[in-house]
Amino acid sequence: MSDDYIEIQGLEIDASIGVHGFEQLLRQKVRVCVRLAVDVQQAARSDQLEDAVNYVRVVEQIQAVVQTGHIRLLETLAERIAQGLLQEFALNWIRVEVSKPHILGRGVDVRVVIERRRAHEH
Repeated sequence: MSDDYIEIQGLEIDASIGVHGFEQLLRQKVRVCVRLAVDVQQAARSDQLEDAVNYVRVVEQIQAVVQTGHIRLLETLAERIAQGLLQEFALNWIRVEVSKPHILGRGVDVRVVIERRRAHEH
């Protein structure tokens, strides 16, 4: 197992998220960052996209999760992103960070960070 990672940082998506009344009426930006533990050696040797994690597909999967409907909690959003990416791609481990930039004003971000591992199948 290698210590290789792919990171996607600063992905901003309009979302329907929050528990407060005003959050249920207005879409707001969420920022998503992911770190994907993946062995990149085969892709590096072949220089072929089919041997790599396709970043465009990762972003599309994240966008699809964010835009599925109203989500109340950042924790729920982070978990859904993690589980979707673990199911879709050959990842052993994932770190998902989801934030609502400036939600509390004065430049304060609220963020949730989770790490998940693929369940080993028997």
